[in-house]
Amino acid sequence: TGNGNDSGAALYLSTFDKAVIDDTLFATNGLPNGASAKSGRDSTLGYTIYATAAPLVARRSKFLGNGALCHTADGGTIHLAGACGGSAFTNCAFVANFGHFWSSGTATRGGALVAYLANASDKVDVANCTFAYNLLLPSGSTPAGAAALHVGKGAAHVVDSVFTGQLTANYSSLAADVYCSAAATCVIENSCFDNDTGKYFV
Repeated sequence: TGNGNDSGAALYLSTFDKAVIDDTLFATNGLPNGASAKSGRDSTLGYTIYATAAPLVARRSKFLGNGALCHTADGGTIHLAGACGGSAFTNCAFVANFGHFWSSGTATRGGALVAYLANASDKVDVANCTFAYNLLLPSGSTPAGAAALHVGKGAAHVVDSVFTGQLTANYSSLAADVYCSAAATCVIENSCFDNDTGKYFV
């Protein structure tokens, strides 16, 4: 809790067969106000957990109040990069995480859970998770992303999950809950979307 760093303030994971997190609370970690843009490894991409070539499995864990206030074009409470196919999140809660970026860039990767996997067919599974009251406030000309789930590349499967109360800025390219780029696929089943500010899905 309360850690600050440029990428992976709580955990920075690189080149593991698999990383497993069970029954853990991550609270108030992130990049503090006034930190310089892109000053650290991997450009402040994950302000709680950054995983690269390390598939991440999280079960019964909570991510509460983590975030970043910084001049950067990228972010994410959890950021999965590269060979992280096979990552899975089960019975997890993502609540009141935030990203406020004032970059002039166009590639904002905001969201509670962000995936830019190595291949479009690489999978990330989300089951029985809650995304509630997460905030994304970027700037720039055409920022892209969502306050809850952002899939830039890969194949996401979401089941039995709840999305509620997300808040984003008023950009046509932003979604409150789920952003799925042209290089990604998102399959969502038996899940609830409610009480958000902005579009649910882009």
